[in-house]
Amino acid sequence: MQQLTEFQVDEIYSVPDVGTVVGGTLYSGVCREGERLVVGPTDEGRFLRLKVGSIQRNRSACRVLRAGQAATLALGNFDRSLLRKGMVMVSPKMNPTICCQFEAAIVLLFHAKTFRRASQVTVHVGNVRQTATVECLHGKAELRTGERAVVRFRFIKHPEYLRLGAKLLFREGVTKGIGHVTRLLPPSQNQDQNQNHDQNLQEH
Repeated sequence: MQQLTEFQVDEIYSVPDVGTVVGGTLYSGVCREGERLVVGPTDEGRFLRLKVGSIQRNRSACRVLRAGQAATLALGNFDRSLLRKGMVMVSPKMNPTICCQFEAAIVLLFHAKTFRRASQVTVHVGNVRQTATVECLHGKAELRTGERAVVRFRFIKHPEYLRLGAKLLFREGVTKGIGHVTRLLPPSQNQDQNQNHDQNLQEH
């Protein structure tokens, strides 16, 4: 069974006579010229419809993009201001789940003092990079260098699309740690998202 299309947005451009162009890597599935996908999440946690106009790899036209390949996709007159690095373009059939909070099993590589609730760090998960607050440390009051725990993080600015099991890195000043995502908590304001995904798709 073929996997559904999932393209990670790493770069965004405006090209004369072409329009909005995004660069990134196809994580799964295939992507073809003329394919209709959805991109998101926006700051409001929505996914927006778009159409892939053309594909280029190594500065040459490409009709079909396959998993693992990097490329640029032309999106025509799609509003560039609605896009940002860290978004994904996916098949509408995927019904993508987003989160404002997530849990991760981590190990604290280094911290000057202690790592505890309310600490803020910059979290890197794939092409996602955003400041997050430590909401809680399960079973612990604080962590010291070399210790492990399951931690709940909350993104500061907007929801993100993450995958279970994805590796993460977090840092702030001399604080550094690594881990992997163990649980996703959908945004409370989008509780009905998985029940009626079509309401979150808008035409642009």
